[in-house]
Amino acid sequence: MICPNCKNPIKINDSSCEWCGFGMINDSKQSSMESVADSATNYKPNDKEIKIIGSKVISPKFKLILIVGFILLTLVILGIIITEENQKHYNDNIPPLSYEENDKEKESSPEEAREVKFNNNTSRKIFLSISYKINNNWKTYGWHSINPQSSESIELPQSMNENSIYWYAYSGDGMEWSGYERDFIVDKYSKTRFEVLDGIVEVDGSGKKQEKGFNKLVLETKKTDCNISE
Repeated sequence: MICPNCKNPIKINDSSCEWCGFGMINDSKQSSMESVADSATNYKPNDKEIKIIGSKVISPKFKLILIVGFILLTLVILGIIITEENQKHYNDNIPPLSYEENDKEKESSPEEAREVKFNNNTSRKIFLSISYKINNNWKTYGWHSINPQSSESIELPQSMNENSIYWYAYSGDGMEWSGYERDFIVDKYSKTRFEVLDGIVEVDGSGKKQEKGFNKLVLETKKTDCNISE
């Protein structure tokens, strides 16, 4: 028998070459190893063996992680669905702002304050006093000085209780524009400004009260004109 490595003759039963030390495999051992390799290559496990192998590959800890992850994912999806449904229900149940509420907001805004424009269509300079109810108290004040053929606009407070005001005017030569609608207290001797609250002179008055008949003016719009003629 020849050593395949060094090509020197060796004995048949030697396990290795005595010249180079190369390991030798006899035919029986080689055929045995070849049969084992063939059986391993052609082996097909049955269903029971597959289950056993799968259970060993997937550890219990990994199974627990998969189960917990699936539960968390399910909870997140349910939370998103419930949130969307609640938002839709909330939006469907919000009542729209009514026209009445819009009107109230407009009335309370500073841009919508009521205003009266007094037009002096006479040839005299007149002195004007007005009266209105505010916070359930009657307030009378003056004097607004208006030159001949001129006008003066007076902005009224938003806290007025009624849709009408009262006015009285006189001129320096003794002419009066009075009415019979309602009587109010004025301080005719005040040269500049006076203010009366429920019959009591409050501001800059001379203290000499006079009761005068006032004309009623209904405020039909936000801006109302009042013409004073001879």
